[in-house]
Amino acid sequence: MHDEIKMATGIETANCDTCLHIGSEDDGNYPEYSVSWPVCRKHEHYSNLKSFPFKTEQKCWEPNFWHSKFPDMIKIGEHEEVMGLIGKFNEACDAVRPTA
Repeated sequence: MHDEIKMATGIETANCDTCLHIGSEDDGNYPEYSVSWPVCRKHEHYSNLKSFPFKTEQKCWEPNFWHSKFPDMIKIGEHEEVMGLIGKFNEACDAVRPTA
């Protein structure tokens, strides 16, 4: 389904674990007592499903830079270096992303 983008970014699975839209919410308690849970920032109702976060490939998946091969290229960690790699990540995605 997302094979070209996965190959271009080095991401192995197109599921919630590597998706740009995965996030978390917590109960607002003190950090040592806090309870958190995963949420989808794209489809909010997914968080109510028992099988969420999904382990299978999803049509709505969008790649997350931090799960790609590009963070492994960070040497110094300076802002310009990281922003350059984010630019390369976006170029790789755009090159294989279907135009609508």
